[in-house]
Amino acid sequence: MLKRKELTNILDFSLELMNIRTYSGFTSSVMGLKSLFEFDFVHIGAVYFSEEWKMQTFYTNLSVMKEWSPYQYSTSPNPNDPVYHMVSAGKTMMWWEELPPAISSVTPSMILPNLCGYSFSKVAPDKSKTAVISFGGREFNKSDRTEELLYYIYPLLANAYYRLSEMQDIDPGLISGREMDVLRWLKAGKTSWEISKILEISENTVNFHIKNIKRKLNATNRQHAVAIAIANSIIS
Repeated sequence: MLKRKELTNILDFSLELMNIRTYSGFTSSVMGLKSLFEFDFVHIGAVYFSEEWKMQTFYTNLSVMKEWSPYQYSTSPNPNDPVYHMVSAGKTMMWWEELPPAISSVTPSMILPNLCGYSFSKVAPDKSKTAVISFGGREFNKSDRTEELLYYIYPLLANAYYRLSEMQDIDPGLISGREMDVLRWLKAGKTSWEISKILEISENTVNFHIKNIKRKLNATNRQHAVAIAIANSIIS
């Protein structure tokens, strides 16, 4: 059971993350978690699932992770990799020693000798990727207290990561007035047909505008375009 002060610190951390708008602010907050529990290593990124899967690093304080090839790219449509299977199985928390070994015999303990830690996962709102957040260290021990702390913290970090990863250097002027109208109605959950009736234009024209919006915002789908637009204050 966490102490009241610890719960208060987590609440303060949550409010701090909600107001962060920069990468440097995010990384500073992450390292500030050392006031709650000691760790040497942190890695925050996402697994993307497609014909070829990859893991993208958003932030890490351990340089070797940037060269950890099994956790960056795989040419296999179903790689036998421990983190891949952790995410595929829908597991939200794994102690590293419980991760199944990969065929390549690459495991966290081999790449990061003498380190122990936890990995957590959280699916993105648009289901296109899954955030993977890991904390560890040479003196990092498995404990009920640390697990409880991390169960509170990792969803907060994942949500902040998703929000910040959508922030881009986008000129709001790129989006035309009509495209802004379409974006606002997409945010409201309207279909192309419904938007066509509201704006009194054809459904084909609405879809044309949506195609242009996705291209300009580098979005994969309508929901992704809305998320990017909100993150960049194009729409509120």
